[in-house]
Amino acid sequence: MAFLLLARPPSGRLGSPAKAAIRMYGLAKSLRLAECSRRLPDIGPRLYIRGLDAFLRLDRCEHLLHAPIGDLWGDFTLGGGTVAVAVGLDPLRARASKEVVQAYMAATARAGRLFMGKTRLTAAAGTDWSTPAYEVGEPR
Repeated sequence: MAFLLLARPPSGRLGSPAKAAIRMYGLAKSLRLAECSRRLPDIGPRLYIRGLDAFLRLDRCEHLLHAPIGDLWGDFTLGGGTVAVAVGLDPLRARASKEVVQAYMAATARAGRLFMGKTRLTAAAGTDWSTPAYEVGEPR
């Protein structure tokens, strides 16, 4: 299983900490994610890949979320692999180390502030690549 973690940025880009957490919770709900202590819901095929870029489709939204990906992640997903989408309500800096991400996921899961679901690749035919995409991470 591959993972796509969408965490709240530490800066004030999303408003006050309380407002940012509410917005991230709204994102988790719009993706139909559940608290990670529960069985991961299948949120349907929502993923598009183009080159080293992944795009996540949201329900009833004209925008896509964009995340740069690596070769292994892309190959796994293009080969039919499942992707766990995780939305964390607490801040996490971009390009955090593996250890920091593991600690973040454990802490937010224990606090009930990590929501997850599983998705897979969707057919790219007819995808409108001119659709605006919001950045959710930086290349590693």
